[in-house]
Amino acid sequence: MGLEKGLEKLFEEDGEVEGFKGIADLQEGVPKEVSFTSTVTGEDNKFPNGEDGGWGTMTRHADGTVDVSYKGSLKKDKDQIVWRSHEMSKVEGGKLRGLEIVTGFSQRIIIMETEIDLHSNKFHNTAYEWK
Repeated sequence: MGLEKGLEKLFEEDGEVEGFKGIADLQEGVPKEVSFTSTVTGEDNKFPNGEDGGWGTMTRHADGTVDVSYKGSLKKDKDQIVWRSHEMSKVEGGKLRGLEIVTGFSQRIIIMETEIDLHSNKFHNTAYEWK
């Protein structure tokens, strides 16, 4: 999507969404509870590596967009960072792609490019700090 310009890359995240059976599982206007687990790989000491997990709701709208709200925590060593986020996505070529704004990381505002493969439920996110 080209978010790299003017933003600092912080981490990449890979994981799997649970409780979601693809876009057909989302009925228009009906919130669907989902959860996920993932691994975060920090970028050049700008962000810690860790295990992430969370839960939230996905809602599909009449225009085809999917609205998602998440809460979760990133575990690194013995520390834990609690966060929350909001994502807007749309279906493109068998994938749910969108942007997510994440707060809770020490006054940082993080913007993520998100992508969920609708066949495997695996996802990949790239996170940037908005300065």
